[in-house]
Amino acid sequence: MKLERFIGSVAVAGALALTSVPASAITVNVGDAPTSFNIDWYLAAGSLDNDGPSPTPIDLSASGSFLVTSFTAAAISLNITISNTTVVPSGINAGITSFGFGVSPNPTAVTFTDANDGAFSSAVVQTGSQNYPGGYNNIDVCVFTQGCSGGGQPTALAAGDSDSFLLTIYGDFSNGSVSFDPFPIKFQTSYGSFEFSGGIPPPPPTDVPEPASLALMGLGLVGLGFSRRRAKS
Repeated sequence: MKLERFIGSVAVAGALALTSVPASAITVNVGDAPTSFNIDWYLAAGSLDNDGPSPTPIDLSASGSFLVTSFTAAAISLNITISNTTVVPSGINAGITSFGFGVSPNPTAVTFTDANDGAFSSAVVQTGSQNYPGGYNNIDVCVFTQGCSGGGQPTALAAGDSDSFLLTIYGDFSNGSVSFDPFPIKFQTSYGSFEFSGGIPPPPPTDVPEPASLALMGLGLVGLGFSRRRAKS
């Protein structure tokens, strides 16, 4: 896929690509916990992933909720739920096999705690190259079903499924602030593998009055003006 910026997308629909907005790194301060943030992923049909060269024939989408439950000078804990929101045609697979994110300051270790209910099974802190499938660099933490580089459909997080787990990330966080950026994800599909970045959802749209409502409002104001003038005369 072409190298994408860290972008946000909220709904799982074609309009999502139109409402995506650029987003900077997510920063959590020690006094914020408990706090939460959301990450959404979306790659529209016909789009290239981060390293190409073939476009995805179907929309690929996922959402993640991240709850920071504790934050100390030595560790930060997150309750995470990842949902594969992709809608697939009959007979087509589109499972999620891994996702990752960068952490600053760099972590030294991570523990993964889950109910052993399938899908995601472990996490690692990458040192040295810190590479992630699809050409992403500086990815410190990788969470996976079989391995960071991929896995088969039997263990992947299938379309329509969700998985929840706890990550505790260790490091020197004595400065009281941790940043996360970017958030690549890997889909293994019937058409091949696709890796692309996610981001924070855009703000919800504000309600805009329909033209008919505006017209009625205008007539009401005009009527109110006439009634006040008659009352004065």
